[in-house]
Amino acid sequence: MKNVKFILFAAIALFLASCSTDTTKIAEQVRCEMESQLQNEYGADVTVDDLILVHLEGNKYDSITTVRQNGEAIQFKVNVIYDGKNWNAMWESLK
Repeated sequence: MKNVKFILFAAIALFLASCSTDTTKIAEQVRCEMESQLQNEYGADVTVDDLILVHLEGNKYDSITTVRQNGEAIQFKVNVIYDGKNWNAMWESLK
């Protein structure tokens, strides 16, 4: 009986883990897109530091990241909405 409970618990945990949103992958996609757009806007030497998404509620995520250009570091606030398939991100300088 204990083995059955353990197997059932493990199966449920595995199922729930596989259904969760992988925010690391979304964050990397957003970071790459942000870097690409900022490079086009400001110049080729713009880099965006790691972007770590924090789940706010529902399908909304936030982050603050650092953008570097010519030795200058600028903080950006990033808002992401992810519907399970597609994401939409907006960012603005905190400067």
